[in-house]
Amino acid sequence: MPPAPTMRLYLADDHRLDAGARVVAVRDRSIAFVHADSDGVVWHVSPSSPPASSVDRPARLIVDGERRRVLTRYHTGLHVLNTIALRDYGGWITGVQIGVDYSRIDFKLEGLSAAVGAELEDKVNAVLERDHDVSLRTHSTARARSV
Repeated sequence: MPPAPTMRLYLADDHRLDAGARVVAVRDRSIAFVHADSDGVVWHVSPSSPPASSVDRPARLIVDGERRRVLTRYHTGLHVLNTIALRDYGGWITGVQIGVDYSRIDFKLEGLSAAVGAELEDKVNAVLERDHDVSLRTHSTARARSV
């Protein structure tokens, strides 16, 4: 019997930090719980090599809450920066990296100068200081590619 399709639990509750699962495969330090990569498997890295006997056994997935909080804040900040850079300066994203200690976003932006950078920073900070509520919306891949 094939494993059940991936349940993206964070879409239903983005504050959820743990869940039950069933191990469907083990490889090196990675454990597969459900479908998702090109072969239909989501791999989760384990701090130690799990035994092969883990397959078909229940497991508990636990998210590092502080790490998620930091990544979420960077992610939201980069969305604000992207929106203002595109809207006010015609800046298109050419690259992005989100990490716990460092995040960045690259733009194709004509006429970038220290003054424009300071203005952009002030605009982004003004939005963030308003402490808006943030909500989650999901769209299909087809819709995302059409916009």
